[in-house]
Amino acid sequence: NRYLDRDIDKNNSRTEMRKIPSGKLPASFGLFWSLTFGIIFFGISFYWKDILGYLSLIVLFILGFLF
Repeated sequence: NRYLDRDIDKNNSRTEMRKIPSGKLPASFGLFWSLTFGIIFFGISFYWKDILGYLSLIVLFILGFLF
């Protein structure tokens, strides 16, 4: 979400000092680590049980786009 909202956060006084909008952290760095940890989460969930892998996709969607 912070990656997606980085342009909006730049113009908001409450969020303009966050790492990505302020330029302290490159947006590509944040996106890379978010995707990496999402893939790891999905892989571990699917390894434990198939249904957990499928349910983890719902969790990743909620965490990635709604929050």
